[in-house]
Amino acid sequence: MAGASGRGGPNILRPLTHIAFLATWQDTLAYFSPAPAIVIANLAVKERWAWFVNLAIAGGAVLFVGVTGIYHLTLSLTGTEPPLPPAILLVTGVVAVPVLFSRARRVIARVLPLDPESPIAILALVAAILIVGVQANYQASHDALAAVNSSAQLQPIDVVVQEIPILLLAFLGVGLLTRRSPGEALQRLGIVRPTLWQLFAALAVAGVFVALSQGAGYLQQVLDPTVANRLNQATSHYYAGITGLAGIAAISIAPGVAEESFFRGALQPRLGVLLAALAFAAIHTQYALTLDSLLVFGLGCALGLVRRQLNTSVAIVTHAAYNALAGIGIPNQQLTLAIATEVILVGAAVGLWYLARRNPEGHFHRP
Repeated sequence: MAGASGRGGPNILRPLTHIAFLATWQDTLAYFSPAPAIVIANLAVKERWAWFVNLAIAGGAVLFVGVTGIYHLTLSLTGTEPPLPPAILLVTGVVAVPVLFSRARRVIARVLPLDPESPIAILALVAAILIVGVQANYQASHDALAAVNSSAQLQPIDVVVQEIPILLLAFLGVGLLTRRSPGEALQRLGIVRPTLWQLFAALAVAGVFVALSQGAGYLQQVLDPTVANRLNQATSHYYAGITGLAGIAAISIAPGVAEESFFRGALQPRLGVLLAALAFAAIHTQYALTLDSLLVFGLGCALGLVRRQLNTSVAIVTHAAYNALAGIGIPNQQLTLAIATEVILVGAAVGLWYLARRNPEGHFHRP
């Protein structure tokens, strides 16, 4: 169990699982709300009326966040609220404003793989900025670890339900039902049949993630034992309901498929590896402002490179395998076996990759 104590030593692995704002089922339903805006953005590729509606939606979202920040900032002047959280919202709105103007987008396109004239790119970039800003506001105004520790324990069905909107938004974002058929949407998302060597490579990369997670956990314990203990206690409590085969399957497959489809499949080709990984890290609020948050960002970047060099399917397998290991836990006495397994996986991946290069038209060819 992630965050719990395993036999032979503490298990400090934590799954990459979307728990933005510790969502209730009602909040999860609200995550479907961006769907109409995404559909309109795709229609705006060919429909002039939809272009203006899309720009109005993006501008309205930016205005709402900025005005909310100003309102609460005025309240902070009276001493009723701390100034930092609303200041973050205000800065978020200010940063997002230039995206609404084509000249600024052309400048942004010099550093991001952004089509400055694409209505979908406008919505995606605005959404990414607002996600990061709003989540930063949440971290500044809440004790995230206390919120996790006092919340209800996550159940397998909760994991599945909260990931469904993300998967839907991924497919709608690439134009399913508006510009692309289901098969074309899968190709655009990078969801293809992986080859055998890619599967072994995915498992090997997941093993590297485990090592990085262990290292981050131990480093957090050295730097700030109090925070490390609070984090372990909070995650142990929150994930305590994720047990057995059903729990491990839910926490592995659902986030792996949904989050990789959205962040790496749909978002990354428009915004790049770093910004997609930053938005990915932002929604993992349950780890608060700890080294685990930095780790999630780093793992998001690594998954982005997997997506760019191979495909999203491999990123999905990597994410799912890592979450499974985080859920099962690796006791200290099994460390030697884990290292040996990693060596075997790397060797198998390299060997199968070599065979694939030798037989490009055969069974091992890359799709």
